[in-house]
Amino acid sequence: MKKISILFAMGLLLGLLPGCGAGTQPPAVTTPQNTTPETTTPEQTTPEETTPAPTVPEKPKSFHLEIGEPVVLEQGAVGDNAWGHYQFPGLAYTLDGNIVATWNYTSDTIDDYVNTLRSKVSTDGGLTWSDDKSLCTTPAKFRMSNGKYFAGFKRANAHASTWQNEYTPATTWDNNSYKMFFAEDLPKNEDTTVWGYEYDPQTDTTAEFECTINWPHAPLVEFPGGKVYPMTQMFSLSQDGIITIDGVMYLPMDFYGFNSYSETRENALNSHNRYYSCYIFSSKDNGRTWDFLSQLTTFGRSLVFSEGLCEPCLNIMPDGSVMILMRSGGDGKPCYWARSTNNCESWGVIKKFDDVGVLPQMITLGCGVSIATYGRPYMRIRATSDPSGKTWQSAQTFDTYSGKNNTSCYYTDLLALDDTHALWIYSDFEYPNADGVPVKSIITRVITVVFDEE
Repeated sequence: MKKISILFAMGLLLGLLPGCGAGTQPPAVTTPQNTTPETTTPEQTTPEETTPAPTVPEKPKSFHLEIGEPVVLEQGAVGDNAWGHYQFPGLAYTLDGNIVATWNYTSDTIDDYVNTLRSKVSTDGGLTWSDDKSLCTTPAKFRMSNGKYFAGFKRANAHASTWQNEYTPATTWDNNSYKMFFAEDLPKNEDTTVWGYEYDPQTDTTAEFECTINWPHAPLVEFPGGKVYPMTQMFSLSQDGIITIDGVMYLPMDFYGFNSYSETRENALNSHNRYYSCYIFSSKDNGRTWDFLSQLTTFGRSLVFSEGLCEPCLNIMPDGSVMILMRSGGDGKPCYWARSTNNCESWGVIKKFDDVGVLPQMITLGCGVSIATYGRPYMRIRATSDPSGKTWQSAQTFDTYSGKNNTSCYYTDLLALDDTHALWIYSDFEYPNADGVPVKSIITRVITVVFDEE
């Protein structure tokens, strides 16, 4: 489960790290009826929001989506079916308005997070793609109050270590193969420190700085084989999900962890520490300090899951609320959602968004329509014109080229092209190459919002 970082890809071109078609007819898309995602545990919630929701400007508009022709960015070699190769794609704008697409080409393992990406650049809105890395500059996201750009967190591989053996873990699982410590008990070192980067467009330089992490009961986890997972990588893996509201950055992160709401260590421990939770942090000082805001967890809820709540995506809705989508398992488990009206400080009821969904992605276009993409073992697209995001159209199933299930990693990304168009990127494991042989491929399509006449 590896989410590829666009900010990390930009680091390749800023000196932080070395390196840097045709298709079938688009499927017919109908206009589904609006539905409200079902809740599974209405009686058990995180603290409800205390700030009244902003006024919804207007009623939802009737519309449908049209899916454009596929564009092939890159294809793997015949027979290269290794998991992690040509997977986990991402999209971002650069400062000069180009679009960078990235994808992974190494194994999906915790000790292989550095030097994992390949990339191409488009100067025409995704119609054509180039290998010219001179067109890649830092993403146009996260301009800070100091005029510089937040360029992400330092990336680091999990690695075999012994220093942690001098300390007693707070909890273990899977026959002691996983060990979780209270980070505050551990010495300050490379594994317990988080570093960030900032890019200065005036001098074309990137600087590294140490971050202060204010996180009650922060965890550090040893994985099987004595591999310690560095805390900086915990933040780096989630950095593409950052949103900004009034100059404040909000980071959604998922990891094994303790109950950060608890005032005591005893109550921070529970039977769900071994499952993923989503933790939300905010930074008001240009990424130097990150403060814990809220946590979404399976503990105390009758949710269906195999991994916990993870791979969160935050989206600012047209009414000013924030919606979060979350994975709960990679084996056909539901995708969940929740809503906050006080800038992620607390959340309403956690509800089921759909029956499936790894790495759910969501954007809102200028026309007011929000689009979500996710899947496994099949691809899903869902949309709404409800400014609050409470009511969505029925999910549409989208076939990859072969029409078969499990022919993608189903990690996708979305990028707004204009008020009514979004660029969508995904992997297809059986897309034909020039010789007609199915190979792993990276594909983009344009999603168009068409409003229905009333």
